[in-house]
Amino acid sequence: MIFKTEQNLGASGEACVIHNGQKYYVPYLLPHEEFSANFNSDIDTETQKHPFNNIQITTPSPWRINAVCSHFTKCGGCNFQHFSPDFYRDYKINHFINSFKYIGYDNPIDGVFFCDAQTRRRTTISLYRSAEKFVWGYKMTASKMIIQPDMCHIVTPELNDYIGVLCPIMEHYIPRDVQVKIHITHADNGFDCVVHGAKKLSTKDLEHFLSKIQKYAPQTIRMIWDYNKNSDTIYHTDTPYVYFQKYKVNLSPEMFLQPSIQGQNALWDIIEPHIQKISKKKGKKTRIADLFTGAGTFSLPMTAYGQVDGFDNAGGALSSLRHAVKEYGLTDKLTPIARDLFRDPVSKLELGVYDIVVADPPRQGMMANAQILGNSTVKNIIMIFCDIQTALRDTKILCDSGYKISHLYMVDQFTFTPHTEGVVVLDK
Repeated sequence: MIFKTEQNLGASGEACVIHNGQKYYVPYLLPHEEFSANFNSDIDTETQKHPFNNIQITTPSPWRINAVCSHFTKCGGCNFQHFSPDFYRDYKINHFINSFKYIGYDNPIDGVFFCDAQTRRRTTISLYRSAEKFVWGYKMTASKMIIQPDMCHIVTPELNDYIGVLCPIMEHYIPRDVQVKIHITHADNGFDCVVHGAKKLSTKDLEHFLSKIQKYAPQTIRMIWDYNKNSDTIYHTDTPYVYFQKYKVNLSPEMFLQPSIQGQNALWDIIEPHIQKISKKKGKKTRIADLFTGAGTFSLPMTAYGQVDGFDNAGGALSSLRHAVKEYGLTDKLTPIARDLFRDPVSKLELGVYDIVVADPPRQGMMANAQILGNSTVKNIIMIFCDIQTALRDTKILCDSGYKISHLYMVDQFTFTPHTEGVVVLDK
């Protein structure tokens, strides 16, 4: 049977197909494509998202290109490798703009930034060893199966090369019939690894393993074994670090980072002029609250424009921030404050001293904080977000409380995926 896709795409880039008056959203198709497929009218919606099986494109869209990865549609990492560059860019921007129209914002966005492919600096690799085989790589979509890629077109080339060297070394040192994961961060001075799901190595195996790491993967600067259970730092030649602008900050294991250096710098380039402009009115007396500060991605460079209080409950990240504050002599300019902002948001009374609030919440957003901010005397809010839906919710809360959006920016750090980051600047 032949089917045809409609003009519009779904929220995650799926093509819309109308059949017998019913709408279906099908991934990896584009607008105005014809395809043949078997239609399964007895679809089990819990295990299958759409009723089309054995899809074969008969008339491709003019916006379709060949995917750069041979594992595209199998690996769960990418959604849009079949989009032409212009179509990809237009789709992301239009989806971003239309999302904010839902809360009544009709102005153009003030800027867009697209990160390059192969700029992501961290990834998680799965490994599995049985009596018959050893495999490593990325998870298949909606499956525990593992795909071993020739290379990944998302992560940095150096990280790609390192994965290809490290994973084969692991074969004889992980337990059988257990899926092990390695969380790898491409730090500025090497690679930081946390191994999950492996058993403690014997003294003999540990010696053999470390000799191989030294010989074949000398870029490794720290390896932590079974971090979630019996944490052992089995290898440590240097402390991994990254730079937040001019500030060198030590990495705690699996510490939150912006996905890429490109994206991190783009976000700072967006927010810095706004902070600079606001701080000119009060000079050194400017008070800034940085909610969800992490290890100081923005708190540290913001010290050039005022007194900063950084709130977060990520213990390792805050320790790294405290160390940087001490190393750079910033104790009178930046105060890291341990605070679970979901359970204990900054109060209206506390907020009264701040001229600017900068927030970079995780995907779940900052609803409780937005509700309190809405009733505060803070004049300027800069919210960095990585989930549009929670950002819309939190922005609407603030707008309903009297704030107005003065600027809106889009940053695409998650290349080939539906995820888009952004910055919204609100004034009252």
